[in-house]
Amino acid sequence: MNICLCSTWLVENQYNLTSRRVLALIPSYAIYSLRSGRSLLTLLYLTGQMEASDPRDKIYALLGLYSMWARTKGFWMAPVVPNYKKTVPEVYGDLVRCFLAVERHVFYEEGSLRIMLKNEISINTKVKHDEDECHFPSWVPRLDRWSVRMAGFSRARRSADWTPSSNVPRVIGDMIDPNILSLKGLVVSSIEFLGQFIDYSVDTPAANKACLRQTLTDVLRRPLVYGGVDSMKLAFARTLTAGKAKDEANFEPFDTDDLEAFIDGPENAKGRLFADKLWSWMGFFTTTDGYMGIGSMNMHLGDLIVVLFGGEVLFILRSEGENYSLVGECYVHGLMDGEAMAMLASGERQEQWFHIQ
Repeated sequence: MNICLCSTWLVENQYNLTSRRVLALIPSYAIYSLRSGRSLLTLLYLTGQMEASDPRDKIYALLGLYSMWARTKGFWMAPVVPNYKKTVPEVYGDLVRCFLAVERHVFYEEGSLRIMLKNEISINTKVKHDEDECHFPSWVPRLDRWSVRMAGFSRARRSADWTPSSNVPRVIGDMIDPNILSLKGLVVSSIEFLGQFIDYSVDTPAANKACLRQTLTDVLRRPLVYGGVDSMKLAFARTLTAGKAKDEANFEPFDTDDLEAFIDGPENAKGRLFADKLWSWMGFFTTTDGYMGIGSMNMHLGDLIVVLFGGEVLFILRSEGENYSLVGECYVHGLMDGEAMAMLASGERQEQWFHIQ
């Protein structure tokens, strides 16, 4: 705690330190500042670069600190009892379950499904070739290499609020198997077409322009729900920039002119702004019932688009016999404001349990 106090004093007083040294003190400062209230997600992010000889030590320490603060704020949270007979994936899974079990509060993200959002960059650069990854259930994030600010469609990265589950609270099933998380929701659709993936490692924008131009050509040939060519181009532009605005002050979304300025026009400010707002590390898809969206690069044809109650995004699940695996999250244009829940109310869709392994 003395280290945390010293770090807090140095950060708040900026005592002749370079920016780099101040940044190095931020994790310790964050732990001390927990006394004034910190989201567990934020705490996990700020301490992401801290290591422990046993990864379980770090998780139990953070849960202990957080549980003390939660109780002072009147949040109910089950006591955390360290159990070193459990494996690292099981302890990480316990953290997810604790997070989901906390009473939902408007100012904090505990109790939401945010902790399940995946860091696509980490998945495809670090975890993809990690032999240990096979021991982790798909719903358990790799907290040893996690960055919440880079996790999918997190609030920090978009301008819009989404309510695909119409703010229906999460429904969690009893734990029968520590490797399986049971959540209630509904299947909305499935993936029928995958567009070309934009390679963000390519320095020149020409390849990205050609990729989007080809994907748009393919999309315009498909029977989608958005109407004519102009409406489909507009939906395409807003899908690629899902939840982001070209004018943050007025929350002005992108339109067809912005799309065309990027893929067809010469280098210009409008085209560059559109390019800057494209979602990196996301793939484009259309569904069997004619919607377009973007989501995890690891999705396959036939994967399911689902609403999980309590979620602020749509999720991609893959059928694994009687269970499912979590592929990632997605945005589907026209289904982010409770439309699927209206289908449920009308009897077009049925709710079900998803046992995610």
